[in-house]
Amino acid sequence: MAELTDTNGLRTFVYVTLCDHERLEVGQFRMTEQVLRIGTDGWGVIFRLTGPRQVLASAIWVWHRKRLMFYGSSGRRFLQSDVTLPPDNMQTSDFTNSFQPNTSFDSSS
Repeated sequence: MAELTDTNGLRTFVYVTLCDHERLEVGQFRMTEQVLRIGTDGWGVIFRLTGPRQVLASAIWVWHRKRLMFYGSSGRRFLQSDVTLPPDNMQTSDFTNSFQPNTSFDSSS
């Protein structure tokens, strides 16, 4: 189980995992995010990483199940991870629609 301290840690974990799976250079491609809702209640977040040659990898985080599922550009799930964030460290407003790490991003941390 990955224990992350905040939403930026979650974003970085998702971004690096998707880049590694698709063999994309970390820091060179944009990832978007969108809160998933039923009515007005948020229940998760979908992250989408767009790369070259129509590469589109994604991850879905289901909050109440504390589960993060990763899908490659083929559409097949390649990883599932249990993820927890401290409840007071997460707000739906924390997800701002896009994440672009700076080009000096270090994936070794």
